[in-house]
Amino acid sequence: MGIANSAFKGNAMDALIKLGVTALVGNYAKKNMRSSNWKKKVLGAALIYLAPIALKFIRKKLENYQKNKSVSSMEQLI
Repeated sequence: MGIANSAFKGNAMDALIKLGVTALVGNYAKKNMRSSNWKKKVLGAALIYLAPIALKFIRKKLENYQKNKSVSSMEQLI
């Protein structure tokens, strides 16, 4: 019952998107870390450390945009 309730709220889709992005970034970083080129190794290490910070920043910006957009549409209705 709890899974169905969270699916209606959008939490399930949000979790799937987070897992997908994490898998893509992780696989790309792993591929770069296995390379013999030192530049790709540095890029892989940077992805491992900087990608979570960048994704969190982007998510906060999108949440603020969505909140502002919903508030402005509510103001237009009133």
